[in-house]
Amino acid sequence: MKKTLHYTGHRWTTEELRLLMQMWASRESVSDIATKLEVTTASVLKMVGKLRSNGVPLERRTKGHVAGRSNKSWTQGEVEYLIRRREEKATCEEIGIELGRTWNAVNAMIGNLRKEHVPVAMRGHGVRRLWNVDSLKAVAIQSGDCKIIEMNQRVA
Repeated sequence: MKKTLHYTGHRWTTEELRLLMQMWASRESVSDIATKLEVTTASVLKMVGKLRSNGVPLERRTKGHVAGRSNKSWTQGEVEYLIRRREEKATCEEIGIELGRTWNAVNAMIGNLRKEHVPVAMRGHGVRRLWNVDSLKAVAIQSGDCKIIEMNQRVA
């Protein structure tokens, strides 16, 4: 008989927590710990966070921020370069590579600049659909699909 994972309502026992802490200390993977305890990987990570917040000294598995450009303040020159490259229709990824930053960092800086009302060129804005809403409505009306027609009439 296949064992099911505890998705909701699982209460951690003291034995499970001890086993979790032992396996965590021995650097076993999160998926292996979850399999052994018959829980999800998310619940393992959540419980590790709860244990840490309650003062249990569990080792951190990641180094946190990578050394280098991470968490470095933006210089005036970098911000000006970002704005200029954005005017040249460069993507966040391209600008990030050129500045040695992630595309997320570039995207976040663009958002911060826009909040401060700095005019930064938008790129790729608008609704991107692989279908045309009007043609779908026309098809629904022709086929006599009453549910779609009623829904559209209520919205309008």
